[in-house]
Amino acid sequence: MKILFACGDYYPHLGGVTSLFDTIGGALLQSGHELTILTRRWTSFPAAERWNGYDILRVDYPMLFERVYFRRELVLRSPGILRRIATILRQRQIDTVCIGLLDLSALYILLLRPLLKFRLVLYLHGSDVRVLPETQPTYRWILRKALLNADAIVPVSQELADEAALLVPSAARKMRVITNSVDVAALRAASSRPHARPYIAFLGRLVHEKDVNTLIRAFHAACGKIGNVDLLIGGSGREEPQLRAEAAAGPGSLQIHFLGDLCRQDCYSLLRGALFAVLPSRTEGHPIVAIEARVAGTPLIGSRIPGIARIVEDGRTGVLFPQGDVAELAHLLEKYSTDRVALARLAAGAHESDCTAYDIRALLPRHLAAYGAPA
Repeated sequence: MKILFACGDYYPHLGGVTSLFDTIGGALLQSGHELTILTRRWTSFPAAERWNGYDILRVDYPMLFERVYFRRELVLRSPGILRRIATILRQRQIDTVCIGLLDLSALYILLLRPLLKFRLVLYLHGSDVRVLPETQPTYRWILRKALLNADAIVPVSQELADEAALLVPSAARKMRVITNSVDVAALRAASSRPHARPYIAFLGRLVHEKDVNTLIRAFHAACGKIGNVDLLIGGSGREEPQLRAEAAAGPGSLQIHFLGDLCRQDCYSLLRGALFAVLPSRTEGHPIVAIEARVAGTPLIGSRIPGIARIVEDGRTGVLFPQGDVAELAHLLEKYSTDRVALARLAAGAHESDCTAYDIRALLPRHLAAYGAPA
């Protein structure tokens, strides 16, 4: 099959969605399929490049997908963008288009579908259903159109499928819940990140939904009691300047290090070398970093929200805390930085847990079924 993933954000911006579709892409290539990625072009990035065995094509959309409005610039530039995407789909003879992360490309893909007759698959991750439609009416309109017109819809959890069905009840019959996945063998083979001191890890986008502020405040509160333990923050995002300022303003400033975007192998190494990872998110669908931590045998301290609680076995593979509770998170940072017996117990639980359900090798046939591949 010839498959195209349209993602609002992709390499060299790295995050859970990039990790997921690069993992799926690698498995597709190994199975003899062809893959193309369509994403937004930022000023300094090339319009096309080869990465990990497939092509990334970038389009200069008129505006950010989080701020879509029907204004003059959108109307004037859209015909040219439609022509370019149509040319890509025709020349590459694409069989299936997957809207991997709903963005402005979905508008053009929906317009082209009646003409080009490709199979359309929509992935749902969490904020694309729970956050952006509530703050952005045009985004909500595009989401509803995608739900109505997709041949198959792939939410990462049943809860997310149920929420999407409330927006468009007829979409329920097209839902195929497939949890996020990782390359289990590659992750477990990764070496630990070298660092001069023991460290706690955060890995993810630096955006409001991840609530990294709570982690930094908790670390400042606990740093006087945890000794020479650092906090390493991997990722980038629109809140990075504010988070850096907050990190620099507290007593733990010299122990907090921002690493920027990391390639997938470096993400694996960061988790493998950490005492434990922290995910303080306000909302999650089925967070890949929580899966990666579990597969790596690294305990995860996460907020008690459905997306994280579905992966973390509280008291066995990690610990859950009330979302936004700085004092409780500070207590947990102190406990598991200083009580190595308690930490080893969680690490053993993570190492011993069954991760088969998260392995891309087990889940790839379900993705291919959604794409319309022959059984």
